[in-house]
Amino acid sequence: MRVQTETEIIGLKRFEDQLKEELNVKRVTYLDLTTDFVGYVVKPNLPLLGKRLGKQLPMLKQILVTMDSHEIVRNIRNREETAIDLDGTWVHFEPEAFLIEVKSPDGYVAIEEQGYLAALNTQLTPELIEEGLVRDTIRLLQEARKKAGYAISDRIYLGLKTSGVLLEALKTHFATIKNEVLAEEICFEEIKNADYSESVRINEIEIIYWMTR
Repeated sequence: MRVQTETEIIGLKRFEDQLKEELNVKRVTYLDLTTDFVGYVVKPNLPLLGKRLGKQLPMLKQILVTMDSHEIVRNIRNREETAIDLDGTWVHFEPEAFLIEVKSPDGYVAIEEQGYLAALNTQLTPELIEEGLVRDTIRLLQEARKKAGYAISDRIYLGLKTSGVLLEALKTHFATIKNEVLAEEICFEEIKNADYSESVRINEIEIIYWMTR
């Protein structure tokens, strides 16, 4: 994440825990204010420059491909003109003369607007995949509690049956699941005479659960 001033960074850090919770991210990194984290593709604003440049427009397009796009973007942020030599004549272009496309680095999805930049790391580690499966399971179990008509404070006994990475994830995060769904006991087998039972799929993996008070 990149903002425009050190004061804004301090303000964001005050709400970092809320930011991580709302965005469902593990860590927030604040980029240096001068860091060029993303790349840019700069194109001429055709409705604005088409008639003005005429036959020189193709030349401008070629020059923009070879220019340092970060320099143009910095000028735009600072509301400064960009001077470009078009066949021996220096032409000064206002910020509105250019259209900017953000190019995200590999493994990231980034967006930039009015000098502010946010980028999400989209690379999923096995640990993150596990945590995602557990969150989905907890959400389904909370919904199942409501369907079964349980009160918010009711303690339950829970039976689970699944396989593969989902089973491993549930075993690894056993204590978290038990706490979140108010389970007195969790077993990985069917519970006889259950109040509620359902079979669903999480990431194409079947999971069956049984609940009773």
